[in-house]
Amino acid sequence: MLVDKQTMRDLGIFKAEEDSTALFDFVDKTITAGGSYCLRQKFLNPPDSLIDLKKQQETVRLLSGINETSELRLPFNTHQMKSLEEYVSSNINVIENENLLPCILFCLSDIEAYRYVRNSLFEVIRFIYSFDDFLNISENGIEMPRLLQLIKVEIAELKNDIDSVEAINLKNKNRLIFYRVLRADRIFRTRLKSKFQNIINSYSEIDALIAMAKTTSENNFHFPEIVEKEIIFHVDGLFHPLLKNPVPYHLWELWDEISIYSNIRELCFESKVKDGVPVFTYHILQGVSDMRLGMTIITNEKIMDLLNNKENVKN
Repeated sequence: MLVDKQTMRDLGIFKAEEDSTALFDFVDKTITAGGSYCLRQKFLNPPDSLIDLKKQQETVRLLSGINETSELRLPFNTHQMKSLEEYVSSNINVIENENLLPCILFCLSDIEAYRYVRNSLFEVIRFIYSFDDFLNISENGIEMPRLLQLIKVEIAELKNDIDSVEAINLKNKNRLIFYRVLRADRIFRTRLKSKFQNIINSYSEIDALIAMAKTTSENNFHFPEIVEKEIIFHVDGLFHPLLKNPVPYHLWELWDEISIYSNIRELCFESKVKDGVPVFTYHILQGVSDMRLGMTIITNEKIMDLLNNKENVKN
């Protein structure tokens, strides 16, 4: 779901008025540049399907619950992640084959390049294992969210790849045999490159979701209930999370299709900023500054149907 620039300005999502905080800055507790970028994209393009909404919500809910009892800390910081990205996209030549002679010539021609490749390769392996261990986080009675399961599958496929296994064994046994290091380097920067980059992207997404979870738990936000029945907006104790002394208030609206579009614009996209910011946090499913909220999910197709019928749009 795309959010237009005017809406972003009206709600102060990325830029706030003087002496105030933008919503993005309020939420951005990421520790990597990739995580911050991913979080920004989530603000610009909130989920537009019920499946994606629920997948994101269940992950943030789990992370938020864990954050209340222990600190969520990812194993690699932005500097370490940048080093991994630089390695995997490096223009250092890879050996053309596994014969001994090309490996010897590579080391003789540029020993510093070999040392860089060796150290970076071992950091790649350490990252894969530490990220996998981090994803074993759980809370009693709560099943691992689907999103985390999918990332675990990605990592397992990489770890179980026959060439990846050889590289991992190389590190575990500290067998610094140069031609095996160069062979593993060639595999990771060619055949396994896209799989590894996908895992880096997943790491950034988890960083973004942790930021959302921390904001939710630290500010006592509540998770909205997704209802799939009549078009409805129900909220108790809604307040603006960035005001110093907000006054909670209650809304109960049962809308028909004639008025739904104009009401959504009024609440989310126009002058009622005090309503719009909490509703925006609802749309990215990170938790809402209220006591209780329920809202029917309306797909883009449904909204477009309403827009295309001129009788539904109030001037």
